[in-house]
Amino acid sequence: MRIFKDIKERFDDWFYAVRKYDQLRELADELRTELDKRDARIEYLESRLNSPEYTSLEEAAVTLTRHLLNSIDLGDARSKLTMTPEERKEYVARISSNFDLLERLLKRLVIAQEEAMARGAMELKSVSDKPETQVVFGRGTINGIMLVWDELDGYFKEHMENLPRGKESFDKTKLFPQT
Repeated sequence: MRIFKDIKERFDDWFYAVRKYDQLRELADELRTELDKRDARIEYLESRLNSPEYTSLEEAAVTLTRHLLNSIDLGDARSKLTMTPEERKEYVARISSNFDLLERLLKRLVIAQEEAMARGAMELKSVSDKPETQVVFGRGTINGIMLVWDELDGYFKEHMENLPRGKESFDKTKLFPQT
């Protein structure tokens, strides 16, 4: 009888070890999948940040920050537009014709959102257990406005580059010509 009891205990120990091994294997597979996703995302970001579209470190930092916070950046949206060069020039010109009005509107929206976040910060401490969720939502709102603003600004700059440049006249009276 004792021998059966020993066999049963060893079998239980072995069965428990196999079950734990299977659980650890599943956990390792899940971890590998998540690490592969992270690596793919890092490779994507590296390729985007090394592309010639970023002329400054600030632009690259904004893109990286947006991706780290699970937001899109302008490159994600721009790749979806398919137009002929003439259609694009017309599209960019139409947007640029009202850029000054839109820029003022977007500035006012950002300022209004920042003020609302500042006013609401004190109220949220007394009302909510998690005021940071409200602030994150406010930051997301600002991020959305800035995405639109950056996109419109890019179109405006593209339009300015598309305009024909006349021959610049030389002014002999100026000591230092403007560049």
